[in-house]
Amino acid sequence: GAWKMFNYSVYWTDALYANDGHTIGGRLGLDLDESHEVVHRGVPEGIEIGVSHLSELDGNNNIRNSVYGADLSVNYDMWHWQNEVMYLQGHQNSFIETGENGFTSIIYNFSNTASPFGKNNQLGYHSTFVTDLENITKHPILAFARFSRWQPSQNLGLDFDGSTVAVGDISMVSLGVNYKLGEHLAFKFEYNDSLGTKTKERYFDEKMGIGQMIMSF
Repeated sequence: GAWKMFNYSVYWTDALYANDGHTIGGRLGLDLDESHEVVHRGVPEGIEIGVSHLSELDGNNNIRNSVYGADLSVNYDMWHWQNEVMYLQGHQNSFIETGENGFTSIIYNFSNTASPFGKNNQLGYHSTFVTDLENITKHPILAFARFSRWQPSQNLGLDFDGSTVAVGDISMVSLGVNYKLGEHLAFKFEYNDSLGTKTKERYFDEKMGIGQMIMSF
């Protein structure tokens, strides 16, 4: 919804990082351009700042994780600059436990039978420049460049199979284009480079190209 210079969103969905529980959160935005002038394809021109928060609860309604966010977007003519910083705070201690298959896994509990792993805190942010090339190319094309970074407080994390692997700070540069095929359909291609940073996850790629068909409603 929206009211004068403010806009807001709220949501309630399932858990983010586990099979049990649910997530409650929302965002409050402030549009600093009172004129609300609209430019290319309905993108408001001006400056908007926002703050967001979510709480992830476990099956017993105890808070498992909290995420705090702040964002800034600047739109002028064909140029758009988008930024966001998010901090995840873990509220439950996690532990390392070795299973029968030899894999180690991270579990959330307060038992004294496992080795303490610590609380999971993570910082992430990105800065993205987007250029609307429609007036130049006569086609609905967006080009973008992004720098992003992820900084976990722990040096171990969960891989896709539940095993623990070494993790560390990750930096990423992304370049891409978005071509709008119709009102609800677009094609997107981007190239990602982690600038030499990496984790020990089995399917982590330092350099990767992605092509997507995006349908929106």
